[in-house]
Amino acid sequence: MTNEVTATELLDGRAVTVIGTGLVGAGWAIAFARAGANVRLYDAQHGAAEQARRWAASQLDEMAATGLVQAPEAI
Repeated sequence: MTNEVTATELLDGRAVTVIGTGLVGAGWAIAFARAGANVRLYDAQHGAAEQARRWAASQLDEMAATGLVQAPEAI
């Protein structure tokens, strides 16, 4: 018997906030989103969070092209 819980169960509907949207922060955003969590991005630099969102979307598309994820638009 395992004690595994999903991100949804663990977070009880709360979003994960990633502070700092450089390479590492954007990577964490992808990981949390793939686990089913709602993710919010924050960065002190104007426009950085939106840039990270676009980068994450492109990475998910690349992952889909190689079969690592299905339906990246749903993540």
